[in-house]
Amino acid sequence: MKNLLRSTVSSLLIGLGFITGILAFAYKMLILSDIPVSFSTSEALVAQMLFFIATTFISFGILAVRSNLGRVIAAGFIMLALLFNLSVFQTPLFDHRASVAFLQMTPILHLSFLTLLSLYLLIRNWKQPLYSYN
Repeated sequence: MKNLLRSTVSSLLIGLGFITGILAFAYKMLILSDIPVSFSTSEALVAQMLFFIATTFISFGILAVRSNLGRVIAAGFIMLALLFNLSVFQTPLFDHRASVAFLQMTPILHLSFLTLLSLYLLIRNWKQPLYSYN
């Protein structure tokens, strides 16, 4: 029963984190789109706070996962999201203000942290079997 509760909580946290991350990414893309309305600092802070909340949810979810299989699956999805964000990253940041550069770099930095966290947990528990019933 305890394992079922733990896996449900970790799945819920990771799911909420990914949903919040997708919403934050969509909000960031809306702010940075070619709509002729310039964004304010408060809108950029809202996007960064959404990314922080998503990172916190996913971090606690990964920490709650006990099996290496769950960590491998979470790390795979995080790496796919990181590769996607690297592909849509706009490189000519020297033409824009610093706030645009910070807003562009936010998802990449958060996903890099999550990748390092999940890889650290995998390496730390390397001797553990891929799936355990405990």
